[in-house]
Amino acid sequence: EPCGFLIEVPGTTISILTDLGSVTEDALNAVSASDIVILESNYDEGMLRKSRYPAHLKRRIRGTRGHLSNEECASILATAARAETRGIWLCHLSHNNNSPSAAEAMTQQALQSVGKNVPVTALARFDATTILPFRAPTHQAQLFET
Repeated sequence: EPCGFLIEVPGTTISILTDLGSVTEDALNAVSASDIVILESNYDEGMLRKSRYPAHLKRRIRGTRGHLSNEECASILATAARAETRGIWLCHLSHNNNSPSAAEAMTQQALQSVGKNVPVTALARFDATTILPFRAPTHQAQLFET
């Protein structure tokens, strides 16, 4: 099932979107509203085409109830991410049909083609200890009233 969260705290908005298969207006709006975007970039089309997966599984992965390819992810981000976005983290990369370098390169190229210089990091599939980079806000948000 598709999964999407829009988390808002003082000074920062984060969107987490995965298992989309296709993109809705709500998903685009969440990306547009976010300082940090965590978006599925599940498969590289060429790698999936050559994989040993059976045809029915390849169709499901590519389907509207499946996953986003690197190209689809990159297109969404080039369209909807803001130039002020502080970080893009690519998630849910297929272990068999993608690579972090392929996902990052596709997204960075798409962003640069529309004049957006946003840091892009493919999240490690099996490592939860990485510190995630992003640009600090230009102003300090006051988290608690005193």
